[in-house]
Amino acid sequence: MFAAEKRQDFDRIHLFFDHLLRAQSGCRLKDEFPLIFGNENTPIISINPKTENYLSGKLLASFEPGSDSQILILEENDQIKAGLCVLIREIEILPDQYAKFCFVGSVVTHPGFRQQGHQKDLFHVLSNACFQADLDFIVLWSNQLDFYHKLGFFLGGVQVSWSNQIPIKIAKDEIQVQVSDAANLEWRSDFFKFFEQKRMRSRRTEEEMSKLFRIPRMKVFYTDEAYALVGKGEDFQDICHEWAGNPEHVLACLQAAWREQPDLKILSPGVLHSPNELAVVEALEKNAFESRLEYLGLLRILSPKFKKEDFDPHQLKYPFFIWGLDSI
Repeated sequence: MFAAEKRQDFDRIHLFFDHLLRAQSGCRLKDEFPLIFGNENTPIISINPKTENYLSGKLLASFEPGSDSQILILEENDQIKAGLCVLIREIEILPDQYAKFCFVGSVVTHPGFRQQGHQKDLFHVLSNACFQADLDFIVLWSNQLDFYHKLGFFLGGVQVSWSNQIPIKIAKDEIQVQVSDAANLEWRSDFFKFFEQKRMRSRRTEEEMSKLFRIPRMKVFYTDEAYALVGKGEDFQDICHEWAGNPEHVLACLQAAWREQPDLKILSPGVLHSPNELAVVEALEKNAFESRLEYLGLLRILSPKFKKEDFDPHQLKYPFFIWGLDSI
């Protein structure tokens, strides 16, 4: 009985997010974010405004031991008013130095309850939980800069996007590239091995990565020595948001993707961390790809060990990068 009730509640909450965020899309959040909405064991923290300690200084939510994802909702009388989801990740921010990040996504408020401060309340609860769990940062991606600035977020970090609409050759013809929709891809452990060779990367398991490689509307371009990913659900369309492996083979994958999608943008770290990354970027630059510096995302610092100026692109102390499969 308990399992059935839990499943019913999970379905109800999933429908709330799906209806408001994907009503006009063929994609479902359980497929786009398999580590959160695709996992029925994801803890759900429900905040009720009528609770005595609502938004007091006390801890109202905590991350369960062993859990790296949660869904937070604000509801009253079984009416969900607002919600967001989180994913906890460790990222190498300097060689052999890791920091704990709370990634935030799927931030949404029911139209009938907007402009009432519900998201501000949820972020208050989330911040308490993150402090209690000794996390270092909260990070998210949004164009609502004014709202998040008021919550203590700032634009920080740096990435580069590359584009070129001139038909040129950037890879050797003899390198054969295979292309697969994520739904039809046969998982290969080599994909995980290529990603594990990167520095300044998010820590993820092979099981997690195999699930992420099945996100709808994503194409995988790959050889025996590299891969490149394009598209990801409703996000990253016409964007190559992750690549790894032998640089010559990466370039072959990028060329195959670029020829299929001439408007393709290729993302790379703002600071290069390995000879392989350097070789790929130098080839793009040599072949007249246009580069554009961009902020990595919106950050909120939780730990006194870090300072805002350390993430200024002009004096970047922590040159980490968040590859697209980890962003939510």
